Amino acid sequence: IHVKFNGAMLDALVQLNPTVYRKHVLMEDGKKTLYAKLRKALYGTVRAALLFWRDLVDTLEQEGFTLNAYDHCVMNKTVNGKQCTVLFHVDDLKISHEDATVVTDVIEV
Repeated sequence: IHVKFNGAMLDALVQLNPTVYRKHVLMEDGKKTLYAKLRKALYGTVRAALLFWRDLVDTLEQEGFTLNAYDHCVMNKTVNGKQCTVLFHVDDLKISHEDATVVTDVIEV
């Protein structure tokens, strides 16, 4: 299986093992990118999942979202007087708000 990594997942891989991954990172269309051939499934590495979660939470907190005290896979922010919610599980996200342009803005973060 050949895969292309960029964004938060690439950052998590580089943090996980910089000596292995950093030398293979390329710039493509102004973004850091890594192409790889996998020998086994990438999912299931607890450390990679934790790094991804930390990066996602840090990014959303910088945008004004607050981590839910009861469920650490939910973040909220009030935008235009209405609640914007981001739910995440592994690398799947659900973003909801009354105004679709707010959802688009969050996706572009």
